[in-house]
Amino acid sequence: MPLCTGNDAGGSIRSVKELTQIQALRWTLNQRLLTFFQKFDLLLTPTMPSEPFAAEGPPPDIIGGQPIPLLGAVAFTYPFNLSGHPAASVPAGFTENGLPVRLQIVGACHADDLVLQAARAYEKMRPWNDQWPVL
Repeated sequence: MPLCTGNDAGGSIRSVKELTQIQALRWTLNQRLLTFFQKFDLLLTPTMPSEPFAAEGPPPDIIGGQPIPLLGAVAFTYPFNLSGHPAASVPAGFTENGLPVRLQIVGACHADDLVLQAARAYEKMRPWNDQWPVL
């Protein structure tokens, strides 16, 4: 099974050494995901570790009273953007404050069809079409 490859690291790399370190971390991530998907068909995670935050504002830097790193607010989604694994986000409910919560469905490399089938099945079982957050 080939490793997935996502987008490059962008323009923030400052040295060949840093690029090499980042590529090594990316390789490790892909190896772990390869091992995981040899045993499991799908990985289900929340999309966010917190309630949704304003798109125009900065992400939260504290969750549950604990400081989090810069990418901590998107910690469940960016690894799959980096690895290139197929993922879908589906409605999963609402917080006590009426904000939407989403479930992320991640599949093995090139298992886009399975991810889409799972997302469709979940949405059919848990329809949210008639519920909208208060804006």
